[in-house]
Amino acid sequence: MTATVPADPRTARFSLILPATWVVLDLDPRTRDRSIQRMIRTAVGTSDRLAQFRRSAVQLYRTMLSDAADAGAFFAATYSQTIEGRPLAASALAFLGRLPPAPTTSRSRLKR
Repeated sequence: MTATVPADPRTARFSLILPATWVVLDLDPRTRDRSIQRMIRTAVGTSDRLAQFRRSAVQLYRTMLSDAADAGAFFAATYSQTIEGRPLAASALAFLGRLPPAPTTSRSRLKR
């Protein structure tokens, strides 16, 4: 069976159900910067003593999302929470592309 990859990711079907605690990130270069700043401000707050942290976090997300979009990502999400005093973080990126061919193996090539 041969599958074709749509030229436009908007024509592909994709679904991912995330818990409400995850944040879907904006990959659109026209709106990404404002979205990142709003997300960091919401997560960190507006205290002057955290200004440097906010700037660093914004720059980190700018670079990550720009690189992801340049590499073809069409979806990005992140999760961050402290549970019992321990930080927990996760992220998800989705790309549209062809799957590599299935490996061909034979019993004679398998090593034990």
